[in-house]
Amino acid sequence: MNCTGKGSPTVVVENGLGDFSFDWVLVQSRVSRFTRICTYDRAGYGWSDPSPKDRVPSVMAEELHALLRAAGEKPPYVLVAHSLGALNAIMFAHKFPHEVAGLVLVDGVRAESLRQLPWRGKLWFRVMQVTMPFGIPRWRGWCGGGPAETAREKVALTCRSEFLKTILREDSAFPRVHSDMNVISSLADMPLVVIAPLARLEAPLMVAPLNVPGNTTQLVPDDHMNVDVRTRSQAKAALISLSCVCPRSK
Repeated sequence: MNCTGKGSPTVVVENGLGDFSFDWVLVQSRVSRFTRICTYDRAGYGWSDPSPKDRVPSVMAEELHALLRAAGEKPPYVLVAHSLGALNAIMFAHKFPHEVAGLVLVDGVRAESLRQLPWRGKLWFRVMQVTMPFGIPRWRGWCGGGPAETAREKVALTCRSEFLKTILREDSAFPRVHSDMNVISSLADMPLVVIAPLARLEAPLMVAPLNVPGNTTQLVPDDHMNVDVRTRSQAKAALISLSCVCPRSK
């Protein structure tokens, strides 16, 4: 876990499928100027050891909570989650509502929309795993991606068999995620910011399942939803706005 900055509430970032904590380096450097922010890698990603437990939101929310406590981080938290990580963040807010000051969902997915990798995708992952000991994926440039600031780390960590194994484990849990999330009927008056393409924001099911009052919900349209500089800048703006309505620790 990498925490920088001072202030409250503490921003905690939950990554999407196949993403790393350093993917948020541009956001972290800016947010840390006005409050504390923590990024981390879920079990099996980055420098984190794999977990033997099922990869469903209820388990991953508990793991994040245990990590925050072990790191000595104090609530309240503003949870910022991208893509698949939105489900973990929502579950965390459900399990520990008194520790969460608000949610920022960046192109968050809904449990009903999850689809497992097709067999061709899984086969490609297996090919990558088999050829990694020989350095072929790195040689062929199959690993990496993202901004230049983190290019070396991205290549090193995506060219690891454990990385692909973790993605496949999370993917294999998709059929169980819907039932896992069904325990959540409402997040009451939890402040919420949703950043997503305009077409998705206009869909009534985007935030309706959370039953969040409209006066605490901000919808930020974005038609370029790759996790790039533009999206992160909007996430930063949303965080600043949300921090104005979140309770501050004395």
